[in-house]
Amino acid sequence: MEKPSTRSDTDRALSLLHWMAEKGRNEIERDPINVARRQIFLGLRSIHTTASATYHAIHDLCAHPGLIDPLRQEISGPMKAKTGNLEEQDLAKLWKLDSFLSGSQRVNPPFRTSFHRLALQPITLSDGTHLPRGTFIPIPSASTLYGPSTVPDPHTFDAFRNYRKRLEPGGAKHLPPVRHGGQRAPAFRAREARLSGTGPGGE
Repeated sequence: MEKPSTRSDTDRALSLLHWMAEKGRNEIERDPINVARRQIFLGLRSIHTTASATYHAIHDLCAHPGLIDPLRQEISGPMKAKTGNLEEQDLAKLWKLDSFLSGSQRVNPPFRTSFHRLALQPITLSDGTHLPRGTFIPIPSASTLYGPSTVPDPHTFDAFRNYRKRLEPGGAKHLPPVRHGGQRAPAFRAREARLSGTGPGGE
């Protein structure tokens, strides 16, 4: 795969296509056809998770209409200060909306398993369980999403749970990883879901 001469090294570093082509461990992984297949898979996966997160957020709002006014007030603040325009850096200030979306994704996870790993060599765990090379390992998401040791009263939908935690000294360090960042898939999902939640005029 040729590198476009009109793009800088920084631009290529931010391109997933170039990253997959340049970091491939062998010719098979760097083959343009295989790179394109992985890109299609990632695109379908990201579109699905973003649409799913937005869909469940709307349903959670319908089930808890008392959340609409607090969220609308928070969103309308920066929009009024900037004559109706909401910029990307303003999204980081929407703590209540972030908490609501995090809570909605917790009770409506996109996948029932997480932490998918492939054993590249034989592994024996501390309890004696032996994993041969090539073993695919997932863990159930419910163990962390509904574990009383990590989430107090886990079966209750508390939209502002993380918002209150953020207000505590040092609380932001312990929030779930729904944040922005150049190479994080949840970042794009969170950003798009937040923008969907704001809408024209904060509605």
